[in-house]
Amino acid sequence: MFTDVLSALHDFGHLEHAVSKLNALYNTFSYDAQIFSREALLRDIFYLAGVLSACQLAREVPNSRGRSDLELSAAGERLVFEFKLARTDSESGRLLIQAVQQLTERAYGKTLPMMATLSYVIVFSQESRKIVRICALRGSELLGSYPGNS
Repeated sequence: MFTDVLSALHDFGHLEHAVSKLNALYNTFSYDAQIFSREALLRDIFYLAGVLSACQLAREVPNSRGRSDLELSAAGERLVFEFKLARTDSESGRLLIQAVQQLTERAYGKTLPMMATLSYVIVFSQESRKIVRICALRGSELLGSYPGNS
């Protein structure tokens, strides 16, 4: 399942497919499991899904300006994930912009060994209990987003 998600993330025109798969992962947990209470829990579920799929993921990866939430390095490419948890759907746009600024200002993924870096921002909503926004970037260039161009 996770490798299918990674393939969908790389197909920037089909981020909706990745969102659908990831939301199914999060829907697997009971409504009273409180997974939407903390950003770290949402990140760790993503991390565990990757580890169970034999992906080499790292959490809270330090660099000179902060820590990226999650990173995956494979085949000469580094994927950097930044997660945000919005209390309401309406604040998700602000958090998406904040996370994109954070990724670029703090240069997440720009560490040794140097690799081509793709960054993803994933915004969850406590209100609707799902991923409500996702975008893919190379540097500061937007490659794709769900929903639409945010």
